Amino acid sequence: MLICSLCFFASPATPGTSPMCGRRGFDYLDTLPKSGVYSGRFRSDSVFYGDQLSFISRDTALFFLDDQTLRLQEIPCATYYRVAPLNKYYQQDGLVTDYYLENDSVASRLPYKEGILDGLCVFYYKNGQVREKGSYAKNARTGIWEYYYENGQKAKTVRITDKGAYLIDCFTEKGKILAQGGNGRFDGTVSIGTPANPTELRMSGPVKDGVPDGEWDIYDRFLSHPLMVEHFSSGRFLRGTSTSITGTQKYNDRFYSAVESVHPLEALDHYGCNDFCLVAGKTQNLDGATLKPYAEIGTGIKDILKSGKYRDYSGWILLDIHYDMAGQLSAKSVRLYQENEAFQNELLAMLDRLPRPGRFTLNGKSTPYERFYVVLVEANSVVIPEEILYKRIQALIFGHN
Repeated sequence: MLICSLCFFASPATPGTSPMCGRRGFDYLDTLPKSGVYSGRFRSDSVFYGDQLSFISRDTALFFLDDQTLRLQEIPCATYYRVAPLNKYYQQDGLVTDYYLENDSVASRLPYKEGILDGLCVFYYKNGQVREKGSYAKNARTGIWEYYYENGQKAKTVRITDKGAYLIDCFTEKGKILAQGGNGRFDGTVSIGTPANPTELRMSGPVKDGVPDGEWDIYDRFLSHPLMVEHFSSGRFLRGTSTSITGTQKYNDRFYSAVESVHPLEALDHYGCNDFCLVAGKTQNLDGATLKPYAEIGTGIKDILKSGKYRDYSGWILLDIHYDMAGQLSAKSVRLYQENEAFQNELLAMLDRLPRPGRFTLNGKSTPYERFYVVLVEANSVVIPEEILYKRIQALIFGHN
């Protein structure tokens, strides 16, 4: 049985979280770097696949990530680059380090065990100051988490249990005590929602024994007045009122006040090729077939494996395909976890037989493009992680299998 442990936990909103869409769409495109050049401290031993992925060694990858560390990102739109040891199942396995592309300083140190966050995690600002630190156990935050301002002043301490997050203390950037021993007032910015779809809001309200108590105000960065006002009694949600351009609306089915943010890295997808930077802000059109030939790739590899010549192969395969402006195959490459020249040559020949997606246009002009696919093979079984994640997302969005 092929082992395929995918670190992806997008799920419907739960009490205390928000289903609202994030506001990260195209509102930050003007701040993107103008060049796609990587000049970091690590040299790759391979090409840059889709400008999103490369390899430092046989089992160490160089990923480029967006500012939410949620997906791979093309270098011009990336905020971080990640150095990650990979096991044969393409799981991050060992100490992973993220770096800021802007100045090569460490952004985070994260321990992974077979694709799961497990152990002490530390995050940093660009100036080297600790931003937050705390522990994960099997991809869930647990215990004491400490947060800091960029000047080194502690911002808050939160205790995370199976029952939720409890505020221990809270401070202003200048060191004024807002809450201590779980009592006082919370005032800070919190990302709510799901790891796959966070929304950043400012929260302000009294706390008692670490939980909301009394009236809490929630502010959106686009509004001067509270977006929502919620009322609590010793952590028990009573009622809320939301305000928008269409008026006010009362609710009591769920609340949005929180002292702890969701962490997008808990939903990190490092399997799929992402073309956001290529198409951002442009009208696009793809003639012909889809860029998701999962069935054809899966069938093609299974046909190769039927010969039995590669029954001992166990590990990941990276397939990379380039298309020219006419939508025709212009270049291809295959990278294997286990070196096998004969298997590699058969895979290259299989790529020639894949259906052509067609001509890709941006703003009415044809453009070349590239796609890569990670495939897992063991005991003649084949799994394409990106396909599993894609179907899972479609099920969440459209409610079908």
